[in-house]
Amino acid sequence: MISAEGTIVAAATAPAAASRGVVRISGPAAIAAVCGRSDLAGGPGVARCRVRTSLGEVPAIALVGRGPSTFTGEDTVELATTGHPAMLEAIVQALVSHPGVRRAGPGEFTARAFLAGKLDLLEAESIAIAISSAGDAELAAARSLAGAGLGVSARSGADRLADVLAGIEAGIDFTDEEDVVPVPPDRLASILDEVERMVRDQLAPRAARSAGRGRVPLVALAGPANAGKSSLFNALLGRERAVTAPVRGTTRDAIVETLDLEHAGRAVRVAIADLAGEEIDGGELEPATRRRREQTIAEADLVLRCVPPGTPVPPGDERTIVVATKSDLAPAPDRAIATSVRTGAGIDRLRSLVAERAAAISPRESTVDEVAARHVEALERALDGLRGARALVPRVRSQPELVAAAIAGAIAPLRELTGVGTPDEVLGRIFARFCIGK
Repeated sequence: MISAEGTIVAAATAPAAASRGVVRISGPAAIAAVCGRSDLAGGPGVARCRVRTSLGEVPAIALVGRGPSTFTGEDTVELATTGHPAMLEAIVQALVSHPGVRRAGPGEFTARAFLAGKLDLLEAESIAIAISSAGDAELAAARSLAGAGLGVSARSGADRLADVLAGIEAGIDFTDEEDVVPVPPDRLASILDEVERMVRDQLAPRAARSAGRGRVPLVALAGPANAGKSSLFNALLGRERAVTAPVRGTTRDAIVETLDLEHAGRAVRVAIADLAGEEIDGGELEPATRRRREQTIAEADLVLRCVPPGTPVPPGDERTIVVATKSDLAPAPDRAIATSVRTGAGIDRLRSLVAERAAAISPRESTVDEVAARHVEALERALDGLRGARALVPRVRSQPELVAAAIAGAIAPLRELTGVGTPDEVLGRIFARFCIGK
């Protein structure tokens, strides 16, 4: 259970020797605790000070903030000083000796920001991912999560459903009143369909993440429209899974399948995602398609960059394999793996290279995986509620209570995504993933 009681303090920088380090203190006694250990005045701003510790006086620069205009919504002081771990620990010990001050637990500063309404649960989770990122790919996933629009979609969907639920419940409670008009079935169906589209839009990339990470590496096929990605996807799988056509933009969603390979005598399993082309025609689905594509690419362990004839060849890297598709139509560039779905050329070589790269990836359950799993579970519960309500639309006038219950079942998980109504036990697990000092 998370709590905003008392004043908390911790080193906010990593526990390793560095030229500079930061000690953060937040809560009602924050300024008094620092003032009691230094010559710092208690107003907001920046001041030089000396903190008295068991190792002697330590010079520091204090950044003082007054609540509620701070990250945590409380009075805070950040002391920038030498980055030696022993010195930072001495400062923390000195501040803890002040009445009402205790050491912070994992994620307590961010938890206080959440409780103060400074950020929602999704924003807090993006901070957790950024902190724990093991490389550029996971940092990109954090940025993608923060900008993916899930919070906007969840709040908007929940609000739309709450409005229609209020209308249904008013019809139940005031059925004898002439001025209370029941919700028309066609309007109810339209709203449910609209919210369901939003939920599916947000679920698709996260389901791809859940399918591909923590258990097996995720491989994404990316490239321009009509580059032959879906045909290559089918060829790698050895069966027809994605719809293929010479029409640009045939693939609009992320299609994810598992692919069993072999490297050095051992089995290697990957999840492979066929993505929409990067130059699909305009339309109302384009923003959603683009978001799904960009997020899946950001989160992939390996990207197969498909380059059709006549397209400039991008540089490869440790996360990218450049694949020249349709090589039966034109010679492939030297820097690319030449493939032809029509003749079968290069397909086995590409499988071998993917298996080799995937075998070198150590599957691990990262913070990104845990966050994606929570989102998928909540979105799937919301989708179940929406499906149930949609099936009951014809009975909105004869059995409005059933429809109301189904809609309420869809609202709850959408609210939980941003932290509204999320059980304390779940909140505790989420913030426990943070390191101390964040």
